Amino acid sequence: MATTYNDIIKKRPGRAAYSIEEEKEGQWESFIPNEQFNTVLKTVLRSVRGNDIDAHKSFWINGTYGTGKTHAVAVITHLLCDQVEKIQSWVNYEYKDDKFKVIREAIFSIRQSKRLLPVKIEGLCDMSHVSDLPLVLQTAVVKALNEQDLDFAVDTDFDELISHIMNNEVIWDNLIDRNTALKSVASTRDKLISKLMGKDMGTYQKAKEAQRAANLAIVFNTDNIGQWLIEVQEKLRACTEYKGLLILWDEFTDVMDDSIGVPVLKALQTIAHKFANEENDSFFFLISHPSAFNKLGNEETKQTDGRYHRMKYNMEPVSAFKIMSRKLEIVDVARHQSMCDYFYGANSQLLDLYTATSNDPQETRKDLQNLFPIHPSTANLATHYATVVGSSSRSVFEFIGQNEAMEEFLASEDAFAKRETVTADYLWDFVLKVFQEDVYNYGAVTERYNNYRSHIESRGTAALAVFKGVLLLNAFNNISGENNNDLVTPSEDNIINLFLGTQYESEVEDVLKMFNEDGVIQRAPGGLYSVQFTALPSLEIEELKQQLKNDSSKFLYISKVLQFADTAANFFKAKCVQKTNRAYTFNIYSEATNDSLLKDSIKRAKREANPSDLFLALMYSKNNAEVAHLRQVADEASKTVLNGEKDFADIIFIVFDSPFGDKEYERFIEYMANYTAAQSHGFHDQVN
Repeated sequence: MATTYNDIIKKRPGRAAYSIEEEKEGQWESFIPNEQFNTVLKTVLRSVRGNDIDAHKSFWINGTYGTGKTHAVAVITHLLCDQVEKIQSWVNYEYKDDKFKVIREAIFSIRQSKRLLPVKIEGLCDMSHVSDLPLVLQTAVVKALNEQDLDFAVDTDFDELISHIMNNEVIWDNLIDRNTALKSVASTRDKLISKLMGKDMGTYQKAKEAQRAANLAIVFNTDNIGQWLIEVQEKLRACTEYKGLLILWDEFTDVMDDSIGVPVLKALQTIAHKFANEENDSFFFLISHPSAFNKLGNEETKQTDGRYHRMKYNMEPVSAFKIMSRKLEIVDVARHQSMCDYFYGANSQLLDLYTATSNDPQETRKDLQNLFPIHPSTANLATHYATVVGSSSRSVFEFIGQNEAMEEFLASEDAFAKRETVTADYLWDFVLKVFQEDVYNYGAVTERYNNYRSHIESRGTAALAVFKGVLLLNAFNNISGENNNDLVTPSEDNIINLFLGTQYESEVEDVLKMFNEDGVIQRAPGGLYSVQFTALPSLEIEELKQQLKNDSSKFLYISKVLQFADTAANFFKAKCVQKTNRAYTFNIYSEATNDSLLKDSIKRAKREANPSDLFLALMYSKNNAEVAHLRQVADEASKTVLNGEKDFADIIFIVFDSPFGDKEYERFIEYMANYTAAQSHGFHDQVN
């Protein structure tokens, strides 16, 4: 009988990462193309086709750990480098639909005339100086040639060897004397040089064998390596079916993170520039994390974009859920299904929430259910972590596979008996070290955690769990950029969803109230629990709100709200009267202390306006009751004109049917109170 989660599920061993250098036979074929991959593939095909010189350049794909970028590049490599019969069935299956006809035909069209030789490099490769780059490239290319049983030398090989012999006379005299095979074809150094100048391949091979036997390395310089690669390409064209090189460099982040990163990139830029010439069919394909671009200045970025198609490869939550779910194997299907049904039977809205944007909601629901006992909100934040933060050393997959706290949870009889789930606080504990090492992006949340941790711990486990969850939302929301989405904003709804169906559910609202009252995390306008560097005093905020709402010189009336700054006036001019040929004047009005004061203010403004201008009295309301009242005021004023009174003659009353809204009004007041308090305390970030 199961007593722990370990009895019904187990973690699958192995790395989640795909390795280009260590891929197994046929492993690439498990890849399922999506729209993002197809966009990348189209870019590659257009470049390799070579009929568009502007598109004919190398590739640099970037994405965080676990996005599938390496697997995607591996698939593209097989499509361009394998024999056609080995890719035919995969292409015809994955792109069989008519909507993929263009992609399918483009692949086979290119492969009728072009096949590239794959060259694989990974990481820093023990480089300590940019001068090591030629050896790295040459070693990788030679390895690729050997794997295809191709053995040839190009002009640069002979030139470099001759140069080395001339510059190292003693070494080569000694090699000839000691190596019988070499001595049999060239008994002296001068004879060896003479034969090499005549491009004698047999002599070259004997010299290289002697060199290898003596552990002697001949290193190209950075000027010659580009020419050597082009010559290898030409030799491939002349002697094989290959038309060029596809040099894959995975984990290029390791290079860019090192002090030699920018010099190496500049050296590669020169080679990539040669590759981009229309007569060449060789390409680099760099694979990195987004952080690889952090050290590049504007000029270097421009040069990079001129030589590479820079492509982003994001992790979509749908695919992330699927990848995560594959880390768990359900060994007791019936019991797992029973517990899963119990949890989601009471919290089905969570499945709806995280499948709303999925192209295949049923498949995504299944993935989330397979992740149980990981709470779906935790799974969502984990995938977001992989998307906007992730690294090769600490990732969302290690959160499942290499996490001591997770191990303890899965082995806990108490957690199993209480049907507990893995909540967001587990993820916070796992990523805290990463956050602490990145003060620029996460300094605000880690500072808040360090300052209030003891205080929150004294308020109970629920308070601490919610505290960590709110900080996670803030961390992701603050750095999401273009990947931002509503599910990671630190709103009250999202915070409640983090703990829906958990042992903390009933305490969340009280905890949030405590956060606000104690100044731990201020409740910002719109119900957001946003972390600022300094919390504002809640009592002062409440007093300011009352002052702003009750003072007629402040924001008691909605006209004062609309007269704040020039937003409303500019919008009216841009959207409502932009085609008016006649000069006009307008003022914004709303309810006042009484109707007489409102009418007097309109009459005064009309008298002060240019007599020839159209005079527009724009009448706005806070709510529907005020709309009805202002209609009545406008109607009465119009009737006084009909009765012979001229005070309101030539005034156009415009009563807007849509009210500002009581909720929006309260939100505005809350913003203004926070703004005023932050200004008085000199908190400039919060003022902004």
